[in-house]
Amino acid sequence: MTLEDGILEGGYCQTIASYLGDSAVRVQNYGLQKAYPDRYDVNELLAQNGLTADNIAQQALKALN
Repeated sequence: MTLEDGILEGGYCQTIASYLGDSAVRVQNYGLQKAYPDRYDVNELLAQNGLTADNIAQQALKALN
């Protein structure tokens, strides 16, 4: 599981996923979609991109099962 501190596309998370792509390791990447919102609420933007603690925890638990 990787968490990007910015835009997901072209970021460190994508590099890790590409490197591990041919292996048996599963990778889940989280980050912001490539967009340029004019005005936004930070918490709302994070929620829209699945970057909430609850969502990340649920996805991690789902991946482990």
